[in-house]
Amino acid sequence: MLMLDVLLELVVNLQQVFLKNLNTLGRQGPKTHKTSYTKKNVNIHQLQVKRRIVNNLIKKK
Repeated sequence: MLMLDVLLELVVNLQQVFLKNLNTLGRQGPKTHKTSYTKKNVNIHQLQVKRRIVNNLIKKK
């Protein structure tokens, strides 16, 4: 049972990190270069996928 609590704590901490990254990623980088913009979108998308996985893990518990 203790192991589960530790795991959940880790998951929650990771989720907070993802949320922070999501908020900071959106407004950075030059707006003129299309390549960097698409790369940024890919990063945001990956973070959203990770956040969805984390949310599902929390719901299952």
